[in-house]
Amino acid sequence: MKQAESSIASGVKIEGCHIENSIIYEQANIKGISLKIKNSIIGRHVFIEGLPAEGIDNVEYILGDKSVLSYSSKQEEDD
Repeated sequence: MKQAESSIASGVKIEGCHIENSIIYEQANIKGISLKIKNSIIGRHVFIEGLPAEGIDNVEYILGDKSVLSYSSKQEEDD
């Protein structure tokens, strides 16, 4: 995990992510986003997992408290 110019609150869990110029509030859980998360505000108790669409280099989020964002794999979409 890399962090550049970001504010990350206590209790945040981040796995396999690069975060830049973002604010992440308490108890957020971010995993499996191999793209850069840039210029984002992620609220308290937010859960983000999976990989967004192919062909992009970074993502930007503005997510309120208790939001859930789960990307399904391409294989699951084809079923």
